[in-house]
Amino acid sequence: MLNIDNILENVDLELLGQIKTMQEKLKKKLAQVEVTGEAGGGLITIHGTAQGKVTNIHIDDSLLAEQTSKTLTDLLVAAFNNMHQKAIAEAEQFKKKESMSMIPDWLNEGN
Repeated sequence: MLNIDNILENVDLELLGQIKTMQEKLKKKLAQVEVTGEAGGGLITIHGTAQGKVTNIHIDDSLLAEQTSKTLTDLLVAAFNNMHQKAIAEAEQFKKKESMSMIPDWLNEGN
């Protein structure tokens, strides 16, 4: 029969605390990593963080005079998606780098 007390006795609470602390540090670092997405050859630029939070949108003045609402919307969506893809890639690269730094060098020699 499964005994929850036996399972909990084997859980290293200190290790769980360290993991939680590392996750919080990772979130804070990702919030500081900036990514930029573009569309229309730079006519629309969206700045954000590796967490996917949009921090600024720049729309070239030429678009405001010439483009229809539909075109502007399409370009905004494309720029956001571009920024979001970069945020995901940056976050994955950062997570991989951070997780590899936790592995002792002697275990990481083959990579």
